[in-house]
Amino acid sequence: MTEDLQAQAPFSFDCHRCGNCCRVGHGQVWVTEMDVQKMASRLQMPVEGFVTRIVRSVGGRLSLREEGDGSCSLLQGSNACTVYEERPAQCRSFPFWPQLMEEGRALELAAGYCQGIQRYPDPGLVQKILPEVLELLLAAGATESNEPSDGSETHWSSSLEVDLFLASGRRFTLGPKVDGEELRRQLQDLATRSGYPWAYAPWARLLTDRRGGWSTRGNLPSLPSA
Repeated sequence: MTEDLQAQAPFSFDCHRCGNCCRVGHGQVWVTEMDVQKMASRLQMPVEGFVTRIVRSVGGRLSLREEGDGSCSLLQGSNACTVYEERPAQCRSFPFWPQLMEEGRALELAAGYCQGIQRYPDPGLVQKILPEVLELLLAAGATESNEPSDGSETHWSSSLEVDLFLASGRRFTLGPKVDGEELRRQLQDLATRSGYPWAYAPWARLLTDRRGGWSTRGNLPSLPSA
């Protein structure tokens, strides 16, 4: 089922287990009475006690409670679900929700906090924006690196930098004199202004995700012909 949804979705998805979907924002996670029984059993709690501590009523429906910061009341630490094997259908189906299966604000917001959601621009936007990405990197003082991009790097990067590497084979290191936060802000501003889909995650994982997603769509991004 998930493979069918993945093929229909305007994005690719591979869970990073970052836990952001369980910690970011406010809303409802709808549950059924059967869900409640299964989750209570998983935690070895009486159903009544589970309902009192974990569940709330919203408009006549049952939803999981949130902590004050928006995180799920069933979350342990930053990314461990205490009832993972019995999690509700809404959690199991993320991010393949109807409102996220369309290109729109809901998907944009979800991609902003979920590292595993990858969206892809059309070829014209790629060819317009990636040269600007290169200019920003060079202007910031980033230096081209000859180190192999084999997945060993742990630093974070953006979809724009990774797509530039996939299109040209050119990757850059920032070095101690480069203001990485300012460069990131400039790249994110460029993405926002142009509509280039933004993603930000550890380089090695983001490289794997985007290479796979681009390949599934037929080819890797390319720079304009000289």
